[in-house]
Formats: sequence, C-alpha cells, structure tokens
Amino acid sequence: ETIATVENGRVSALKHGETRIVVTTSNGVTAFCDVFVLEQIQEGDKTELAQIVEKLTAEEKDFSVYTNSSVQKYQEALEWAQRVLDTENASQPEIDKAYRELNEAVENLAKKAQPEKIEELRQQIIDAEKKNLSIYTEESVNIFSKALEEAKKLLNGDVSAASVENAMKNLADAEKKLAIDPKKEENRKVPTQNSLIEDANLQYTVTKSDARNGTVTVSGVTAAGKKKSAITIPATVEKDSYVFKVTAINKNVFKGSKKKLKSIVIGANVTEIGANSFYKCSK
Repeated sequence: ETIATVENGRVSALKHGETRIVVTTSNGVTAFCDVFVLEQIQEGDKTELAQIVEKLTAEEKDFSVYTNSSVQKYQEALEWAQRVLDTENASQPEIDKAYRELNEAVENLAKKAQPEKIEELRQQIIDAEKKNLSIYTEESVNIFSKALEEAKKLLNGDVSAASVENAMKNLADAEKKLAIDPKKEENRKVPTQNSLIEDANLQYTVTKSDARNGTVTVSGVTAAGKKKSAITIPATVEKDSYVFKVTAINKNVFKGSKKKLKSIVIGANVTEIGANSFYKCSK
C-alpha cells in the first residue's frame, strides 16, 4: 500500500509506515529519501486520573505515621500522574499506567511500627539468641537462624508494623519447630537446681531439676521487665526443650517495680507467693 506520494516536489503522508522515494534526473542521476510516517496519537481519556489526583491532592494525610519508603513512592506516583495530566496528547496507555501506579501507591502506604513493638521484637531476638542450638537438627537450626537474621534487619530501619508482626510470627514459628537431633542428645543437659532461666521479662531459679517434672520460682525481673506496666507470669518456662512448671514467686520480686507495674497475670501453676512480692505496686 502507498505510504506517501510526491507531487511537484511535495511529499504527502497517506498512512503510518515507512517507504523510500527514489528520484532520477533527466541526466541519469538517481537519489533517494527514506520517509517515516508516524502514527497520529489521539489523546486518551483523563477523567478518572484527574478525579483521583484531585481527591488525593485535597486530602490532608498525616504522612508521619507511614514508612518513609512508602510515602516516597506515593509522592512520586502522584507527581507522575500530575505530569501525565499536564501532557498534551497523552496516550491512553500512559494514562492507564499512571492511574494504576497511583492506586497501588495509595494501597501500599504502610504504617510505621510503634516503638514498643520494635522493643518487643528486640526482646524476642535477645531470647532467641540465648537458645542452645547445638542440640537441634541442622535443618531446623538453619530455618530458625534465617528467621532470626530477618528479624534483626528490622531493628534499625524504616519498617512497617506489618513487617514486624510477620517477623515476630516467623521467628516464633521457627523456634517451635526446632527439632532435637538424637545424635546430639548428650549436649542437652537438664538445668541444675538453683541455676537461672530467663525470658524477656522475668528471671527464674530452678527449684527442682528434673527432665519431666522440673519446677522453678520467679526470682527476679529483667531490665526490660522493670519498664513494663503489665507482666504475665507463665504457667511454664522452657530451657533446652525441658519444660519447668512455675510454682512460686519469691519475696520482694516486684518490689523494685514500684508504681510502674499496674497489671499482672499469674500462671495456673503458682501455689506460693513470697512476702512483699508486690510491695508498693500500683493497684
């Protein structure tokens, strides 16, 4: 099909495509010219894009509650959408892409993790690092170690609440799935009487050293625990896969917490509470 015509030296485009025009003079000299005819671009419908840009521009969002990275992507998408709106003859694919990316940026605005949640993750990591991994299978240790390293990455950065929750869940799940290696059973020793066991908030002293029926008493509060307004004393604690019942609370244990501690849940196995355990704690 004819792409272009020549009349009296004037080239006229007929349709989109490319062609070569060859001219031969009366004395036999030949010349040619390659002609490219571009497809005419029709401006697309900007109605929906204009509506969402107008709506978002009018909103007074508090960007301080979102992660910096998600806010940056949102602002870039909004700026690009406005640029497309300002572009004359913007094509429909360009408009559709700007609309889609702006909507995705809105949906992906991620709320920041609260400081107390970051601290909770930090304590979980501290507890995880105390695990005696020498008694578990290599496969389960690798899964646990990977979850631990991923959790550590979130301690110093611009992180979302969802990512912290996910990391805490993955680490807890990996810890539950640590499997004792029968070949390494000799490395697993029952904690001796009077030895200490510690979790994020509390310290425990072994009162009965037994692989099946061991017991401990709450004997102290960790530095992190002293900052808490609410503490739960569990029914049991675990050390190297040995489970100990928490049966007592020593005297004066929470005395140092003073007015900070306002709520405490006592585990089902506690049968003895020492004198002044909650001395001067708020009611």
